[in-house]
Amino acid sequence: MSRDSVVAQLVAIREWGTIPETGRYATLKSITHPTLIVHGNKDIVVTPINAFILAEHLPYAQLIMYPDANHAAYSQYAENFLENARPFLSG
Repeated sequence: MSRDSVVAQLVAIREWGTIPETGRYATLKSITHPTLIVHGNKDIVVTPINAFILAEHLPYAQLIMYPDANHAAYSQYAENFLENARPFLSG
């Protein structure tokens, strides 16, 4: 492996997963599959604003925000989640 390829790999590793200064959500617009976003409004692992950002930038997103639910909102509201997920998955 050449030095140049090692340097290029290290640069790619450092840049992978970084949030760009501008246009950070631009790639979400290219995801055209229907997307169901399920979130709890009391989630402290992934703050609820992230669900709203996804719903805003994914063209075919549907957001379900469960009240008084934490990180595993779908299990806290299992029956309600199934009632919402079935029609979504049936298309």
